[in-house]
Amino acid sequence: MRVWGGVALVLALVIAIPLVLMNPRTPERAAREYLDALVAGDAGVLKEHLAATPDASPVGLVDAVLQGAQRRVTGYDLEGVSISGDTATVTSTVTWSDGAKPGTLALAAHAEGAGPLRARSWVLDPVALQSVSVGVPLGADHLEISGVEVPLPEDAEQARSDAAAAVPDGAAPEAVALLSGTGVVATLQLPAGSYDLAAASRNGLVRGVPEMLRADLPGARTPSRSPVMLTM
Repeated sequence: MRVWGGVALVLALVIAIPLVLMNPRTPERAAREYLDALVAGDAGVLKEHLAATPDASPVGLVDAVLQGAQRRVTGYDLEGVSISGDTATVTSTVTWSDGAKPGTLALAAHAEGAGPLRARSWVLDPVALQSVSVGVPLGADHLEISGVEVPLPEDAEQARSDAAAAVPDGAAPEAVALLSGTGVVATLQLPAGSYDLAAASRNGLVRGVPEMLRADLPGARTPSRSPVMLTM
């Protein structure tokens, strides 16, 4: 039994060690997963790498919105990797759809695993996207980003419902649309790029003038712009 146990252990090592050596999850590979999704406008993969942002709504994180942005990241080149212990920083230069000057994005990764034979499997640290603030009229029942209809963020929808509940029975529907003030301020989570944004209602009583919304790259070497406030 001891002999067979020793043989089994040797076979396991013979099989496992080449796999570890041939298929390392490098910091570059971890960074490319995120950057490839950013270029492709793949919202599903992007969401897997994003940091939790309880105060920002992900309603705009859909493929059609990301792919329809007026200005978006269309390519990248990895510049280099610096590793210190179990932490790595991957630096990339990205290019834009409008041919503008490339921007630089730094992504952090860390090694996972334990034990003397652990594989140096690197996982990208959660990426924090730029959050942008928008003013949503109380009469609006959806947003249109890059021409794509998306639902209102939860806080805007709740404010709209509260306003509708306050309108007396029998009042004209215009009453909700014409309530004083700009409505509620909602915060959206979007990848770097420029997007057309409008608030609207399906009954046609509210139709905001489209505004240009811009989100910046996290980790950019140039200072990020402040969140944009839009009133429609």
